[in-house]
Amino acid sequence: MSIYLYLSLSPSLSLSRCTQPKAISRLPKHCSSGTGFVPYSEPVYQRCLLLIQKTLTASMMAATQPDQYEKPDKDFMIVALDLLSGMAEGMESHIEGHVQNSNILALLYQCMQDEMSEVRQSSFALLGDLTKACFQHVKPYIKELVP
Repeated sequence: MSIYLYLSLSPSLSLSRCTQPKAISRLPKHCSSGTGFVPYSEPVYQRCLLLIQKTLTASMMAATQPDQYEKPDKDFMIVALDLLSGMAEGMESHIEGHVQNSNILALLYQCMQDEMSEVRQSSFALLGDLTKACFQHVKPYIKELVP
């Protein structure tokens, strides 16, 4: 592992553990690719999933109870989807364990139904990158994701 990669990622990873959703967008996208990123990928991957899940939940709450909840800012979800897409592309088959042990494909399905075109675009880009990186995990969901 390169000392330069470690030094550049250490502050970013501590930011990704912050409670503020904005923290994940501070992780340089070029740092999230390549096999040198693999040891650091788990907390970033989990943080992206958490941001997506929280945004989807907030969006559902706002849709069902608009008088009690505001629509969430979906920019953080888009950044998380794009970062996951970059991770899938850069890490290639090394992302397989993360996908296998998560609900990313269920979340992705919900994102593909979103009213905001930017969310759908990032969702389909992630689907494409996951298909290249670990098709065996995407294949069982293809009929649902792309009817």
